[in-house]
Amino acid sequence: MDDPDEWSIDTIEGVIESAKTKTVHLDQPIPVFLLYWTAFVEDDGMVHFREDIYGRDKPILDELGGEFQVRERHIRKREG
Repeated sequence: MDDPDEWSIDTIEGVIESAKTKTVHLDQPIPVFLLYWTAFVEDDGMVHFREDIYGRDKPILDELGGEFQVRERHIRKREG
């Protein structure tokens, strides 16, 4: 996608605005990392857990060799 004649900013923005899937074959593959979070920390330091609707946590925990236990704990933000 480094050809500015084929992939101008206007072209790229048009593809994005169309909200349709566009397949682009690249000369060299690029790594893509998909993140799936079932736990997150709010700005106030409170940790929240959500249901693992895709069932991805268990295989990871199995590989880590332990059971996951939720412990209630408030994490303070670092100052500065």
